[in-house]
Amino acid sequence: MALGWATALVMQPRCRFMYCLLQAMTASGGTPDTMVVQAQGNSRLGPVVGYVASNSTSGTKTNTPLMRTPQSVSVITREQADAQGAQSLVQALRYSSGVAAEVRGSASRYDLPYVRGFGSPTDSNQYLDGLRLIRGGGYAIPQIETYGIERIELLKGPSSTLYGGVTPGGLINAISKVPTSEPQHAIEMLYGSHNRMQIGVDSAGPLNDDRSLLYRVVALGRKSDTQVVNTKEERVYVAPSLTWIPDTDTSFTLNMSYQHDPEGGYYGVLPTVGSLWPSPAWQIPRNFNDGDPAFDQFDRKQSMMGYQFELDLPLYFQTQDHS
Repeated sequence: MALGWATALVMQPRCRFMYCLLQAMTASGGTPDTMVVQAQGNSRLGPVVGYVASNSTSGTKTNTPLMRTPQSVSVITREQADAQGAQSLVQALRYSSGVAAEVRGSASRYDLPYVRGFGSPTDSNQYLDGLRLIRGGGYAIPQIETYGIERIELLKGPSSTLYGGVTPGGLINAISKVPTSEPQHAIEMLYGSHNRMQIGVDSAGPLNDDRSLLYRVVALGRKSDTQVVNTKEERVYVAPSLTWIPDTDTSFTLNMSYQHDPEGGYYGVLPTVGSLWPSPAWQIPRNFNDGDPAFDQFDRKQSMMGYQFELDLPLYFQTQDHS
């Protein structure tokens, strides 16, 4: 008597909160077929193929799959940001739920997104490689150059257990580009509205035959007018990094960045009535400059230096150190 497949379904757990219905087998008279499934995994810091990331560190500070992270985490990959044509952090966050990205319109001097209603120039909800971006007094607010970013992770909801004093709405963690074991080189040239001219260089790869020394150099230059008269944007950005891998369980990465903005665009806003909405009393042109060009000057210089040390120990224990 030949035995075949049953028609029942069984519920099999696949992860913590997900189950999958599979066809149940009682017995078979033949040899079962072997199916091999291959997929390209994503590291927690490296580049992501496509728009969907599988792992993140922002929700647990460990390399955890997003499906196993007990908090809402959204990841904007490098490929997605390039497809959107994002030139700033807030432009990359335009399509993220729960985020009011461009609360000051196209003003480009600062990135001041609101996450679930929380955010202001004095409340820092921006992180770089897991470390908070310290804001100085007055207008001394740093800005992240997105050309040097590999991915942007949006962690929604309270997370003071992991990050200390952070806004209840959530935080934005930008992950810098790191050296790669495979050579890759790219040159970007851009020309757009308001005479926007930009050139970027991204080069990475091994420095020796055994690939124990890896490098990456990211550089960008930008010069542009804006939609507001008598205002300009200028930027010079350089970010070198070096990784040493003495063995398969140890790695040390040293990264630096220097950014100079001789011109910071504009920061002013116009009233809605009379500019976007019609007004019987007045009409303000959208390129109106509400400041004094002879007095309004902005020059920002920012430099960063940090390291990342990783050591994998037996029993799946991993230690990490950032600075």
